[in-house]
Amino acid sequence: MGSGIILNSSSNIILAEGHRPRFWNSWKIIVVGILLGLLVLFGLFVLMLNRGLPLPEGTLFYAIATPAEVQALSPEIKQALPPDWQIYANERSSWPFVFGLYREGESIFGFVISPLWHVPKTEKIHQARRGFAMLAADTKLPERKTRSYWSYVFERWWSGSPVIGVDPAEALGAVNGHEPSWLTFSYKSGLVRSNFPLPAAPTEPLSDADLSFRLPPGKESALQGFESLAFLPAPDRLVRLPELSQVDLQFGEPGIASWTKLTFKAPLDESQAGVLLGSYGFTLRRPITLPDGTVSFERIEPVATSGTSLLGPRRDEKGRSANISNHIFTLLSASTTPEIVPATNCANSGAWMRLSSKTVAALARRFGLNVNSELVHPIQIVSDKGKMAICFE
Repeated sequence: MGSGIILNSSSNIILAEGHRPRFWNSWKIIVVGILLGLLVLFGLFVLMLNRGLPLPEGTLFYAIATPAEVQALSPEIKQALPPDWQIYANERSSWPFVFGLYREGESIFGFVISPLWHVPKTEKIHQARRGFAMLAADTKLPERKTRSYWSYVFERWWSGSPVIGVDPAEALGAVNGHEPSWLTFSYKSGLVRSNFPLPAAPTEPLSDADLSFRLPPGKESALQGFESLAFLPAPDRLVRLPELSQVDLQFGEPGIASWTKLTFKAPLDESQAGVLLGSYGFTLRRPITLPDGTVSFERIEPVATSGTSLLGPRRDEKGRSANISNHIFTLLSASTTPEIVPATNCANSGAWMRLSSKTVAALARRFGLNVNSELVHPIQIVSDKGKMAICFE
């Protein structure tokens, strides 16, 4: 066998060894490290914004909006806002603020939640810092933790528009001990939509009285937790009456109904007429003899006697006129009967409730907003895709 080596194009004993530059792997590690670092910083940032704040007890209203969204309101409404709210609304911030109202005793107070990097000078001396957020209120804050600023930011982002939240039970004066149940509203496509499920209302329009509303079936359960509702019979008397379907109220002096109309689903009989009349002060005086022999008088519900009827019109010593006809009860406390006509629906469905501009302005003043009734529109509460919504006439 020969010892020669033959080289040709199909074989090569020279092997080449090379190394790929390691810069690419190092660059990827650096990028991943930076991203992880940013993620950790973002997580810490969110964590500091997600600390529970001592929300005042009795909170009944909050609004989530950026200063630019507040500045977009009409000049009249902006001037009606509480002075502290106006100070926050003048900030240049893309972060939303939370403007809230709460009840303490018989008074309404306000609070504002803001990020620490946008806290203007304010007259609210009761302040609490939790992480990167601050809550400033008019009165001493409780020692408790509730919602965080971050939860409000997420709620505002999710809705895509300013958000308003109302606790109906607290706003209507429910007795103590109820669990807050928030109704939230956001503005979209000309309607103020809520998260509350609401079936469609009858298509017949409501009246143009100052307050006109329908009651869905099951009024007794809806009134649980309330000592009384203004201008309506007490709950213990309502359960003795036929189902109430519609209420119409016209106001004279603030807080006083000059005209009341109650529509029931069934005609009223004599005993039910006595319950209804007694609810509105149409009572009889009955003498009672006290143990010491003196005579006193108590007020009792009127009772129909032989040859008399509680149905039809009647007048009391105060000059008020009441009338019970079939399934309708009317009470007139003024000298003239108001001209009430059907109101035009402002949506493609019937309304459950209608509030005149005067009533809207009165409610705004109840929440500390001093607005003129000429600057607001009547509103109607309707059902939109199975959810409660508000439209403006």
